[in-house]
Amino acid sequence: MELTGELDYDSCTQVLDLLPEVSLQAGQQPVIDLTGITSCDPSGITALIAARNHALAGQAGIALATVPRHVSRIFSVVGLDQVFATHPTAQAAEAAWTRHMIRPNPRSFVGDPKKRTTQDDSVPTGNPGLQTE
Repeated sequence: MELTGELDYDSCTQVLDLLPEVSLQAGQQPVIDLTGITSCDPSGITALIAARNHALAGQAGIALATVPRHVSRIFSVVGLDQVFATHPTAQAAEAAWTRHMIRPNPRSFVGDPKKRTTQDDSVPTGNPGLQTE
């Protein structure tokens, strides 16, 4: 999916209206390409979080591609750079997910098994506790 123009109060309802139409299967990762986004306000951020929540509800992942610098700065300020996996292109996002999915055991326990510390080098999925209403 590619978004263009202003992602703001006036346009975010279009994104929100599309979400129920997007059917996801467990293990999929939709990619939202933000190449053409000229601005993003709090309503736009809410729409992206809603898209993430929709994906998580379907046991899928989500990634953002080609995030413009001005939007990336906003994400950093509000902490969304820790929530969304971002990639320089949609193809890079798909390749990262493919590599993640073909690993035989992406989570392996290291050290003392009683302490159950993990080493996880999989694609970051962000903060699973972040929800919107």
